[in-house]
Amino acid sequence: MRFFGVLVLLVLVGCGTRVFYYQDGAERAALASDLAACEAEALEKAPVSYVEEDFDAFPLTSVKRPLFFVPYKRGFRDENLGKRARLERSCMAEKGYVRLELDRCEVSAPIDVQNQSRLPAAENVICYANDPSRQPFFVTN
Repeated sequence: MRFFGVLVLLVLVGCGTRVFYYQDGAERAALASDLAACEAEALEKAPVSYVEEDFDAFPLTSVKRPLFFVPYKRGFRDENLGKRARLERSCMAEKGYVRLELDRCEVSAPIDVQNQSRLPAAENVICYANDPSRQPFFVTN
């Protein structure tokens, strides 16, 4: 039953909610430039640093394992990943951006992101859709 609950949670989380950096009226080009600068600064301050680690191969089971079975596997994780994310968020906040969480919406008409060179006011944004180049298009009410 525990596994089913986790599976349902994973399905719901993956249903299209996404977090964007957002600033009312900002140009898309400025947003992309600011984000790239903050990512580069965060990477410089907290470089990728992989550490080897043991992971439980079956973290969600309580099944009794045979003695000859080793329930762990070796893996790597970036120990600076969280620090880089915090540095990036603070850098973007200093530049005036907020984090906006939006659900994905289905749009029947073709999307032209070029017509949305400036971001609309956040209070009018109801969801996002991707154009063919995978850029987000913000749907307003």
